[in-house]
Amino acid sequence: MKLVYTVICLLLSSTLLTCGAQDKDGVFSTYKTRELVFKVYDGEPSYDLDDPNLRLKHRLLPNELEFARANEVDEVSLHSVILMPDVLEEGLLTLEFRRSDLEEAFVQGLFFRKDPKIVNVHPFAQRGVEAVLTDERLILNIHSGVIFHLRNDMENAQSYETFSNPEVVAKITQATGEIFVSLDPILTKFRLRDIYAWARPSIDMEAPGVVVEKKGERRTDIRVPKEAVKFPELYPPRVIEGP
Repeated sequence: MKLVYTVICLLLSSTLLTCGAQDKDGVFSTYKTRELVFKVYDGEPSYDLDDPNLRLKHRLLPNELEFARANEVDEVSLHSVILMPDVLEEGLLTLEFRRSDLEEAFVQGLFFRKDPKIVNVHPFAQRGVEAVLTDERLILNIHSGVIFHLRNDMENAQSYETFSNPEVVAKITQATGEIFVSLDPILTKFRLRDIYAWARPSIDMEAPGVVVEKKGERRTDIRVPKEAVKFPELYPPRVIEGP
């Protein structure tokens, strides 16, 4: 568990990171990272490390949202939030939509004209999200290291519409790894309205140049070269022939 805590402390840091502030009685410690805040009792995190909420931003508390594990043939509706495993772990989720449910302006802008105003902003074209268009389907491959909010708009473009059908659902055709899908689209629509496709970096602790120095009971310094910080890959949207 201590190893897991170390990895959490490292998350989203590529330079020097300091964790730890001890209370007067020396029993409880509060650790802050850029992703979450939690209490530690006798050196061990006091929350359930399997809680998917911990993959979200620190303003969401553990157990605040209800999640289910993703399974093949399940359906995913708009405003579902998908939590993929860490980028260093195995994970792939494939969603399929009917092409007839897509707005033609979205299809043309993302796949054919490759309009930078759409490609650079649309969540379907961000790191770790692979969009593939066929004659009949839109296939989304969501890779490890991504928090993905399935929605109809784009960042800073609330009137934009990806789907012509507001009740659209996607079918899960592949689910590999520890993947969670939120169960309350109404809650996530309002509480996570600033999340679109968030690529979460991680650190390869085995990479050359990673240095961990214990600075006493209350401080550990970790120096990480850029090469040890791993991001999800970037996949350009593409079109293939066939159904």
